Amino acid sequence: MTAAVLTLPPFRSDATLGFELGGRVEMAIEIKRATAPTLSRGFHLARNSVEAREAYLVHGGQDTWPMPGEVIAISLVGLMNKLTET
Repeated sequence: MTAAVLTLPPFRSDATLGFELGGRVEMAIEIKRATAPTLSRGFHLARNSVEAREAYLVHGGQDTWPMPGEVIAISLVGLMNKLTET
């Protein structure tokens, strides 16, 4: 898998990434510092425009839970574990 940065605002506490495999974006990932984060409208727009198969919101906590729009909220360690499984 190769990573392609979709947006990385230097003045905010979040970033949006896409993981690409074979020319297709497999994962859209929003990274937030908060332990109770919310998704931005821009994340949904970016995810839909690249037609990402999976979507994750990485947060500063330790738990994993489902969010609206088939997005999974997950910790950084949880996402790292998921990426090593594939």
